[in-house]
Amino acid sequence: MIEVKEAVANSIRFLGEMYANETITDIRLEEVELLEDGSFWLVTLSYLRQLTPKQLADAFEGSPVRQYKVITLLANTGDIRSMKMKQLA
Repeated sequence: MIEVKEAVANSIRFLGEMYANETITDIRLEEVELLEDGSFWLVTLSYLRQLTPKQLADAFEGSPVRQYKVITLLANTGDIRSMKMKQLA
């Protein structure tokens, strides 16, 4: 089983690879959870993303917007299984 630090590092690397063609900054670790059965790590990261004018319907033009992603990794290998938007309450 991979350790928590490796799960976080894999998640940050994956996030950077997925957004390699965009400007994301200020990546922060928000949450880490190992499921009770030990099968998956859930890593929540947030980051600032510069949105295009088309994407700025609810934001000030040119303002970075903090977004949140939950990345799911296999606990035994660290392989990424999914990346989903995290909805804040």
